[in-house]
Amino acid sequence: MSNLQIKSNEQWEIHGQLSFKTTAAVEAESTHARKKWQNQVSICFKNMDHIDSAGIAWILENIVTCQQNDIKLQLKDLPSKQLNSLARIHGVDKLLNKFTV
Repeated sequence: MSNLQIKSNEQWEIHGQLSFKTTAAVEAESTHARKKWQNQVSICFKNMDHIDSAGIAWILENIVTCQQNDIKLQLKDLPSKQLNSLARIHGVDKLLNKFTV
């Protein structure tokens, strides 16, 4: 199973890991699909069990894309303990909080 599941243009899910091992494949899958975003998109992380700095970078890439194209982004069910620690280390915790539901 792929780590990225595109349920629709507006609804994506991350499964398993979003890490140095998997992020390149996730980005390859998402690059073309990201062009289909219109007004809003939701990315769910409920089934993600590991994230590292590469995963944070992938999330930030999606935030930038949405901001540049005036698209509303919702990050759902982020794994709070692990992600919050990394986000604080990288200084992006407040930015991520703006998009977390």
